[in-house]
Amino acid sequence: MKYKVRDVVKIREDLKLYKKYNGIYFTSAMITDSGYATISSICKINGIVCYSILENNYNYSEDMFECIVKKKRKEVKEETKVINTEVVSKDYNPGRYIKDYAIIVPNKVVEVLFKDDETEKMVCHKEDTFDIRRCLFIALAKHLYKKEYTFEGIEYKANKMMMMKRYIKTVDAAIKNHVKDELVIQRQKEQELEKQKSANKKHERLLAYKERCRKKEEERQIEIKKEAYLRAMREYDLEKKTLKKK
Repeated sequence: MKYKVRDVVKIREDLKLYKKYNGIYFTSAMITDSGYATISSICKINGIVCYSILENNYNYSEDMFECIVKKKRKEVKEETKVINTEVVSKDYNPGRYIKDYAIIVPNKVVEVLFKDDETEKMVCHKEDTFDIRRCLFIALAKHLYKKEYTFEGIEYKANKMMMMKRYIKTVDAAIKNHVKDELVIQRQKEQELEKQKSANKKHERLLAYKERCRKKEEERQIEIKKEAYLRAMREYDLEKKTLKKK
């Protein structure tokens, strides 16, 4: 065996996801933040020497390690802390947080807008169940790590984010704000509809009032004509009687 328990080794940077290395598949979950690993135990599975590490308890083969690092475990931990601090600092960039999102196609396509005015378009595959919360976690991971990780690595990062308070707060706040905005828009639409209904009723009342006025005017004109006709007939009868007396 090339390595022994408590050896600090460097994981190869050229490992490809889901490729076998001496009989063991390398997956995204086996990526460590620092790139270092401390061997915790050694065993043989089906004749293959497997190295378990402290960082994640996954089994690695010898082909996955590059070399033994000539450093004490404490120094490696300190480097890991520095790297993690840098990652946190990068992730905490306010410009990278979710500003809003829009569901372009229901249960299918979502466009996520970030505070740096960049967008990520997310498409739900046919075999997957649409979940807006998971969609936002993947979009956030993609936005932060698309230049560094493959899609499998981004999914791994998204799964880790779903257990980290700061990202949970980010996603929950984005959903809450979106729902609040949707409610505001819905309320505005309802208010506009109520205003339109009120305006329509007012217009109908105005039309009804004008119609009543028109009918009253018609009746008044008829009464005037009728009165004029009766007056003319009385005058005619009076004139006729006067002629007869003469």
